[in-house]
Amino acid sequence: MRHPLIFGEVLFDCFPDKEVLGGAPFNVAWHLSGFGQEPIMLSRISENQHGKDVLAAMESWEMNVSGIQIDDSHPTGIVDIRMDGNSHSFEIKDEQAYDYINYDEYVSASDKDLSPAFSSAPLLYHGSLALRNKASLSAFTKLTETFQLPRFLDLNLREPWWSKEQLPSLLRGASWVKLNDEELEIVSASISDKSGSPLEEQAHAVKHHFSIGSVIVTKGEGGAFLLDNNDKIIIGKAAPAEKVVDTVGAGDAFASVVLLGILSGWAPSRYMSYATEFASEIVGMRGATCQDPSLYSGFISRWTADE
Repeated sequence: MRHPLIFGEVLFDCFPDKEVLGGAPFNVAWHLSGFGQEPIMLSRISENQHGKDVLAAMESWEMNVSGIQIDDSHPTGIVDIRMDGNSHSFEIKDEQAYDYINYDEYVSASDKDLSPAFSSAPLLYHGSLALRNKASLSAFTKLTETFQLPRFLDLNLREPWWSKEQLPSLLRGASWVKLNDEELEIVSASISDKSGSPLEEQAHAVKHHFSIGSVIVTKGEGGAFLLDNNDKIIIGKAAPAEKVVDTVGAGDAFASVVLLGILSGWAPSRYMSYATEFASEIVGMRGATCQDPSLYSGFISRWTADE
């Protein structure tokens, strides 16, 4: 099995009553592992208790830890989350360990050289948050320029950690771009006057302006759609949630199943439907991931029965 690369932040979502391990890329890697894939998470943590907890959780979930670097100067990432009913707001801390991912550490030591895994990886997943600092951005740039992997960009614009000027370098040439309807409006407005037009038209303009393979747009309770390589629209119908505890990580859950579908060779119509179904399950629990293997095996059993 080849190892998809997941680049970006590992952090703790600090709710008023508990701390939950997360970060969009980490959530995606966790879900993929739950579904039986073997991703390599490329991130950086400290030796503090949070860092130890990250490694312990990954090892207990049988995740590959070879891409986790240890930083002796910066803390393991945290995000303070404030809840308002079922909605939430974030305060993302600056100068975290994941801001200092170092490319040379992955390729310089012969006993820890990940170059073979990089060269054979089927794709590279990433967001935008971990690229806010020039150190991690440099590592990411070297990785993409050296290995030329198909890129899955999960945009995840987080204030104030992005800029309009950064959008072209993030978007251009990506094989897949996932973004929500609000982010699509932002990107569309940066290139044309189509803001406010139907989302499908905006997606078409963005896709062709930035030479993107496929554009995936999530709409919350309205489901999602994919504009594929041939400019065909494929709908992912909304899957009503039985209950909503919080919406943290719903987009990450969705993205993980889209990635699973790509890696498994499923038709887009199939993985778009499964992705909304899984996301509706995740919003019924606190936090963005689940530590119960039966959740994942249950979905896989149902999905493979459709084959």
